Amino acid sequence: MSDDADKASAFDIRASFFRENIGIAALGNQTREALEAATAKGVVLTLPSGDPALTYDGILFGAPSDIAMEDRILGPIGLHYDGVVVIFGLGFGHAVRAIRDRTRAPIVVFEPEPGLLRTVFEHGPWDLPTVHIVSTTVELDRLWPQISSNRPHAKLIVSPGYPKLYPEALERLGAAIRNLVADVELVENTRSIRYREWISHVLQNIPALVEHPLAVGIGSELRGVPAFIIGAGPSLDINAKYIKEAATKGVVICVEVAGRALAKHNQGPAHFVVSLEGQNLATELEVSTIEGETIRVISLCAHPTSLTAGTGALMPFFESLPAFRQLPELTGSPGLTVGGSVSTVAFSLALQLGCSPIVLVGQDMAFSGGKTHAGGTLFEDIRVESSKETGMLRFSNFEVATRLREASHLGPPASADALFEAEGWGGTASVSTNSTFNSYRMWFEVAADTVKQSGLDFRLVNCTEGGARINGFEEMTLRQLIDTLPDVPVTPASLLAAGKRRGLVAKSVLRKWAADNASVCHRIKRSAFLLEKTSEMAALAMVKNEPHAIKRAFERLDRAEREMRLAARRQPMLDAWAYGLLHDLTVAPQEIVEARERDAKHDAEWGIRTEGEIAKILRRSATDLEELFRALEARVASESSN
Repeated sequence: MSDDADKASAFDIRASFFRENIGIAALGNQTREALEAATAKGVVLTLPSGDPALTYDGILFGAPSDIAMEDRILGPIGLHYDGVVVIFGLGFGHAVRAIRDRTRAPIVVFEPEPGLLRTVFEHGPWDLPTVHIVSTTVELDRLWPQISSNRPHAKLIVSPGYPKLYPEALERLGAAIRNLVADVELVENTRSIRYREWISHVLQNIPALVEHPLAVGIGSELRGVPAFIIGAGPSLDINAKYIKEAATKGVVICVEVAGRALAKHNQGPAHFVVSLEGQNLATELEVSTIEGETIRVISLCAHPTSLTAGTGALMPFFESLPAFRQLPELTGSPGLTVGGSVSTVAFSLALQLGCSPIVLVGQDMAFSGGKTHAGGTLFEDIRVESSKETGMLRFSNFEVATRLREASHLGPPASADALFEAEGWGGTASVSTNSTFNSYRMWFEVAADTVKQSGLDFRLVNCTEGGARINGFEEMTLRQLIDTLPDVPVTPASLLAAGKRRGLVAKSVLRKWAADNASVCHRIKRSAFLLEKTSEMAALAMVKNEPHAIKRAFERLDRAEREMRLAARRQPMLDAWAYGLLHDLTVAPQEIVEARERDAKHDAEWGIRTEGEIAKILRRSATDLEELFRALEARVASESSN
């Protein structure tokens, strides 16, 4: 066979392997596109051990003997490791296989060089179809909720050779993982502590929708209209003087803390002021709506007194959370995606209403000029000192923040925090930030990427001069952007009228919804009681060790479990209400898990006891929710008769 024929045959084999492997591998969309466009890099070597390895640019990647020596790294990763394992660099997958063989934890490979990955895919069959592979931190952000299951830990393992050629990618990955794990811990703690409070507030606040339409009920009124999302970052000092003019070009959506800054610059009322419920910002709502024209967009999760703060019209919203899946059915409108900050709510509202361009102003996501907030805001005096040597931030003059957070779930503000760095707006020098602000920046990047991937026709522009760069957003000054936009006559009054045409809930509909949910909770309560008693009978049969009695008991237990599951599916608020107690009950210490695996009888007894405890928790939770829905039903009925 000629050399040309040999080369053609080898090419066909590589192409065949590549097509097969790319079809079965768990790849992110961006990684798949990069992989298909890449040119294979590196040379495959066979080591003395018979294992393949990659060499590229004089470096050997992922030699198996190296990873086998890292017992101190692999040691903490056992069968029941409760975190996510992230591997920097695939190499030839030796590290991945070693870890896969010792743990059930989810594994993600971050491969910084698609060309190396392509070489591996062209070499032979792919045997790691359940291992996720990503090549960007944005993809990792999007994947994390699917694989982490709120796991509070992550372990980063670096394949040999990669740090030398890709140090910046490794640094970005490390920062991303720190943010993601911190977010998991925050979400976990928030759910345990706050879900009951949120549900209670929603059921107290929801009668407001009879007279006050949801903000998303505006519908298509703002489709294609520019939206200016005004944050309270330090860079607002540069652009506050343009906000009144921006209001003639589109709709101005202001976060509550930024209201004082706009008032200081005499910029007139915004169309909307948006508020979450984390801090006591009633005074800020009053300042932001002092002229009585600004529409207050406030979460239904907020304390009921928050909905009365300020003087403008009220148009509430609710978060897009699993616990609130019934609310779109009741209201005919979707919830808003919330990324932890009020600015993410404002962005989600603009996106839901079809605004374009969506323009970020004062969204620094960083401590520009050593400050946390713009002049004129409550927090204008706080100062930040950053030290690259210590990797720390030091805060001063935060007495106002301390007073605001007194008695709130947030706790007192910290006087120090870990330093993060992000690329500056316009590609300038890096800016100082912390994990919280940086996580908000990453949320916006994921949102921008999601918009792009979905093919939606939205223009996203970041006019936050001096803040952090947000990938996926155009960058230009607010002055430059305003000069390109035509005038658009939009008034708060017209928006409120549009909302009332579509976004109100009839009293009769709300009353029936409350009654139906109360009935569902009552059925859950009965099913939980049956499961509780059946579990007790099964436990007694296990103690007596009577095979026939055990068989009958487990058959009854199986039926009770099925009935309980069917009943509970109809009430998504149940899991949220019981979340903290259920989580504490079902997360067993490592020694208990190992003891159960060694002894099948012990495992069965533990399972029955746990099932009985779960049934008790669900019964009590269903009772609590039934009382709340009955109270809501009675309240709506009383108001209807007056």
